[in-house]
Amino acid sequence: MQNITVKGTTICNKKRLPNILVELLRNASFISQSILIKENFTSTTKIQDLLCFTVDPDDLLDSKMTDTRGEFTVKGGQNEIGSIEPYLRITHTCNAKPGCKRITEFDIPKSKINTVYDMTYVTLDIISAKDKEKC
Repeated sequence: MQNITVKGTTICNKKRLPNILVELLRNASFISQSILIKENFTSTTKIQDLLCFTVDPDDLLDSKMTDTRGEFTVKGGQNEIGSIEPYLRITHTCNAKPGCKRITEFDIPKSKINTVYDMTYVTLDIISAKDKEKC
């Protein structure tokens, strides 16, 4: 079992952000192979016709709202062959357009797996190219 605990304090324009959604996810970008069962399967059906590839969605390991001081702790784990690829997703309104929310993601270093990763202050007022906006 591989575990990760992430803690920190969300900050926007030098102020703590309470009641912000923080999610701990595991990147499931690998492709798994599954078999399609055809209704009219015959002995002449080629194996290529039976195979399809699917991308697994990312797994939600934990989610919490930040407390009144903007602080959070999320933790999760999973049995996985190879190293898990956890990341943090924070949904917030810091510097977002009126009526919109921003989604900011942070990769978690592999060296932090099976430890507590203290991000200290998570500054959300800096908009990165990876940020998404949801209106």
